[in-house]
Amino acid sequence: TVQNIVSVAIALRNMGKDVFVCPVPTRADLELLPENLVEDNMRRNEILETYLRDNKMGIKAGPWIDGRSFEFKHESFYYKDGVHFNKKGYDKIAKDFADMVVNCLVKKEFETVKDLLT
Repeated sequence: TVQNIVSVAIALRNMGKDVFVCPVPTRADLELLPENLVEDNMRRNEILETYLRDNKMGIKAGPWIDGRSFEFKHESFYYKDGVHFNKKGYDKIAKDFADMVVNCLVKKEFETVKDLLT
């Protein structure tokens, strides 16, 4: 799974796109999955985190929505099943993404305006 995520991210970067990668959500893993799958999911996110920190292609981390994130642990962000985000959860993810994306958008806008002025 990590290699698939990385491959897609690299392909998008090679197309000139800004890429943000979020972890696989794991909030309800302990209640729903056997221990070995919980460990696999946690390891997957640790590998993604390391890749995002160390990559040289400009692929960035999106909001950290896995079970280790204090911000996304609160039950009010999820439907009653405790697994799927509800409107409040998606609103938070969207706000967090917006905060991250603003710098990329400003850079793109500057490049466009600069090209028009030269």
